Amino acid sequence: MSPQQQDGLELPGVPTDPAAAGTITDPDHPHPGQWRLVAVQVSNWGTFHGTHDLTISSKGYFLTGGPGTGKSTLLDAISALLTPPRTLQFNAAASDAGPQRSKYRRTVASYVRGAWAMHYDQATGEFSQEVLREKTTLSVLTLRYSDGKGGTVQLSRLLLLHAGHTADSDVKSLYVIARTPLDVTDLRRFVSTQIEGKALEAAHPGTQTFRQFREYRAAFCQLLGIPDEKALGLLHKIQSAKELGDVNALLRDYMLDAPRTFDLADQALANFQNLSEVYEALVTAREQRELLRGLRGSHEDWAAMRERGGELVDRRADIDVFAAQHLVRLLGDETDRLQLERDRLTAQQRRLTQDVAEARADLAQLKEQRRRAGGGEIDDWKQQIAGLEVERERRRERGTEFAAQLATVELRTPAGEDMFLALQREVAALRESLEAEEKGADAARWEAEATVRELGAELARTREELASLTSRASNLHSEDVALRDHIAAQVGIAPTELPFAAELLQVRTGEEEWTAAAEQALRGLARSILVPERVYREVAAVIDRTKLRRRISYNRVNTDLRRPAKSIDERSLAAKLDVKDGEFHVWLSHEIASRMDYTCAESLEEFTRLNRAVLRSGQIKHSSTRHEKNTDRQINDRSQWVLGFDNRAKRAVFEQERTRAEQALFEAQARRKDVETERERRRERLYALQMISAVAWDDIDAASVARRVANLRDMVRAAEDGSAALAELARQIEDVEQSIADSDEELLEVVRSAGKLGEQAERAEERLASARERITESSLDPEVEKELAERFAAIAPTLVLSTIDQVTKDASATLDAELMDLTRRTSRAEEDMRTAMREFSRRWPAQAGDTAPTLEGVDDYLAILQRIEEEKLPEVEDRFFDFFTGNTLGDVQALATAIAREPAEIRKRLQRINSLLAQVEFHSGRFLQLSMRPVHLAALDEFKRALEDAVADTALNDISRDRERAEERFLSLRHLMDMIGAARTRDDQVSRVILDVRRHVHFHAEEVDAEGTVVHAHESGGPLSGGQNERLATFCLAAALRYQLAGTGQEVPRYAPIIIDEAFSKGAGKFITAAMESFRHFGFQVVLANPGKNPQALAPFIGGVGVVSIRQDRYSSVAPVEFVPTEE
Repeated sequence: MSPQQQDGLELPGVPTDPAAAGTITDPDHPHPGQWRLVAVQVSNWGTFHGTHDLTISSKGYFLTGGPGTGKSTLLDAISALLTPPRTLQFNAAASDAGPQRSKYRRTVASYVRGAWAMHYDQATGEFSQEVLREKTTLSVLTLRYSDGKGGTVQLSRLLLLHAGHTADSDVKSLYVIARTPLDVTDLRRFVSTQIEGKALEAAHPGTQTFRQFREYRAAFCQLLGIPDEKALGLLHKIQSAKELGDVNALLRDYMLDAPRTFDLADQALANFQNLSEVYEALVTAREQRELLRGLRGSHEDWAAMRERGGELVDRRADIDVFAAQHLVRLLGDETDRLQLERDRLTAQQRRLTQDVAEARADLAQLKEQRRRAGGGEIDDWKQQIAGLEVERERRRERGTEFAAQLATVELRTPAGEDMFLALQREVAALRESLEAEEKGADAARWEAEATVRELGAELARTREELASLTSRASNLHSEDVALRDHIAAQVGIAPTELPFAAELLQVRTGEEEWTAAAEQALRGLARSILVPERVYREVAAVIDRTKLRRRISYNRVNTDLRRPAKSIDERSLAAKLDVKDGEFHVWLSHEIASRMDYTCAESLEEFTRLNRAVLRSGQIKHSSTRHEKNTDRQINDRSQWVLGFDNRAKRAVFEQERTRAEQALFEAQARRKDVETERERRRERLYALQMISAVAWDDIDAASVARRVANLRDMVRAAEDGSAALAELARQIEDVEQSIADSDEELLEVVRSAGKLGEQAERAEERLASARERITESSLDPEVEKELAERFAAIAPTLVLSTIDQVTKDASATLDAELMDLTRRTSRAEEDMRTAMREFSRRWPAQAGDTAPTLEGVDDYLAILQRIEEEKLPEVEDRFFDFFTGNTLGDVQALATAIAREPAEIRKRLQRINSLLAQVEFHSGRFLQLSMRPVHLAALDEFKRALEDAVADTALNDISRDRERAEERFLSLRHLMDMIGAARTRDDQVSRVILDVRRHVHFHAEEVDAEGTVVHAHESGGPLSGGQNERLATFCLAAALRYQLAGTGQEVPRYAPIIIDEAFSKGAGKFITAAMESFRHFGFQVVLANPGKNPQALAPFIGGVGVVSIRQDRYSSVAPVEFVPTEE
């Protein structure tokens, strides 16, 4: 075994021709000082197995050979040393570079391995590469340059690929730059399992090694005079010159630098993105401000209404004082009036008393005269008549009362004693019936009273639950929430850290028909508390020592555990549920996916067929045998549902329930009142019947007494008619008695009036004392007194004693109605505040923190508003304005300026290219010139208009002090920035062209004569033959390359070699001659390869020829042939 094959390492072989390894002196260097390629050495590169050397003439070189012999492999070795890896494309001139064969493209690793054919495996149906080198392999590539003055630059690349590896990423690479020749044998000593670059530099002073192409490129470009990476790209592009045909692409991509507009656009986008983020923060701050301003407005209204409510409560007490003040005045006037009237009645009473006394004395004398005249018996009869008339009147009054009592029980007054006795029997029967009804009515009364109590308690519970729901977002029962809050308080954490599962679950929109079934299926899990691992022990301890008086369930949750997502069938109950984001999302999602894999059956038939299913009715099928349906409550009773991220729907249910309970209570109270009214009516009838039963016929028989009075009167009249004297005395006595009766009646009326006045005066005095007592310790402010006076005047313009009490009641009622309305509006304001706080907490939980959305937390939210208004919003507005005026507008102006100026810069570069093209004939007596014209695309025109509008608006409107205008401008610039963003992110040419100013113009070529007259114009892709198009592109490429490498200030470029693969495969001899002449004129050394077409046309421009051959389809070699230069 040779030393080169030790340890399974294939090292480069020794040259077959020792003379070829030496440096060849070139006295015929065309441009001394210019770097020209003089030698190429490859070792273990593709089908070039072992080491192969190729000496290159400084005049030019022609590499020929049959198809597939390895010409492109040698040229790819040159590319591997000169071209950046990200743009390197091996065998670019071949058709296999197309995307349809990307799987089999040549790579650095395939070249190191020596891939030479594809093998098809019949068993697997797969293709694989056949390679020359399967073991650990070292490949070495070397280019040697000479400047014709004794200077040498050698570029080498060492590639090490260990056995079993085939990817480019597995290849270890080292670039080497040396100023003296180094052979493969010199380099391989520094390779074992690694490439020892530092040792190589130490062994050969002045030699540089590089691991990265970037540093390597900078070094060799500086040595060889290659200005930049664009020039390297153009050198690589010319290698596939047969693919060149589009002058536009050539000039845009290789003559023109990437425009500044890309960087300016990126800068504008980055600044606008920062500005947009600031604007989003500004919008957010304003939304927060507006929401909290609504809270503040509601709070101010609430506070004002509370204050006004307090004032109205005070006015309620002040009304009594105000009325008492006026009552003292009115009662004082009334007392004076009553006293005057009483004095008048006292005097009248004295006069009447004296008149009656005198009349009685006269009557006594008349009666004495009649007695002496024989009228004593008549007096006895009259005395009897007087007594009987009293009795008759008594019976008549009793009869009237009796008739009224009969009317109460709807009975008729009896006309005689027989009918009276029958009536008494009927009354006894009615009493027995009503007494029986009374005993039975007690049960109905008790039932009505119990119903009112039960409905009142139910309404109180509903109001309490609704009040609880209003103060929170959870759908759980208030006792469950209170218990959870108690546990959280004992542990020292916020209640939100111990959520019920139901608070994190919600039926998806559009699937509400399955809510009842989900509530049924999730009943246990939903009502359980989720306890994070970090507080599990504390929670368990609190629950253990607390007398709960209520069942509790909780789950210990490791929120850091990441479980794999489970697949969910779209028809399962789990698919109809949303899980709220947060620390419990992963655990709860996994639980739902595991537990709720019930298929939502559309029918009972489907339900019976499935293994696990659920019906809308709430019936659950846990397995083929176990079923469940809980009917201890109505499944569609929404008041018992607990799922949901918020409780707005449940609050609506309880508000409806409150309305229903209030109506039910009102109706029960009405029923109770009806029962009480019937009871009172029945008792009134019983009382009337009892009073009727106590009456005897003699108590109401006034007719019999009237007959006896009539008989006695007849007897008196007969006796008096028998004596004229007695008749006269009787007449006088009757007149005096009538006078006494009239006086007695008048006196009685006076006494009665005086009594009434006394009572009125007493009542007035009592009311006056009471009114004075009410105002003794109270006084009204003038403003309050004025307000109350207006309230009273609105009801009665003038206060009088007869109406003041009613006016006071009306004023109180009006104030009570106002107070009730104020209470309702205060409640609405409270709800508005809670809604605003809950909405703020929902949208911006970080800013809200642990502040509870309750009335107690309003001050905290208002403090947040104060910070937003005084600190955050002004700061964000300042940042936005500074960003906008300092960066964005400047970016737009700079981009607009660059786009406007760039065509002129392109024209200047084109003029320099044209000055070079004017030095070489394109045809006999004609020269090639490049021209440009603007491109018109709809997207480009729209972009330019938007850009011009933005710049014009900036010029017309100074917004440096107008913040509102700046914000409007920002919103109008969004469209422009969207277009710029699309241009930098989308792959389509239409979007990208708006920023690539190189594509804002279109290039074409013109043939001009010596006077500059255009003879022909050539459009890329126009009606030219393949050779003509190739020649056109070659001329342009030569001029562009000359411009890139040397500009216009040097006679020739410092770097001369140009590599062309498949060169001039379409051109005729005269085209080749003209193209090669252009390269020579521009000072280039052409190294070209083709299968041997038109060698005669190439002869004047080359100094050597190499023939590439291959044996056994896998081993390539190159051999020089004798070449005799041809004189032009």
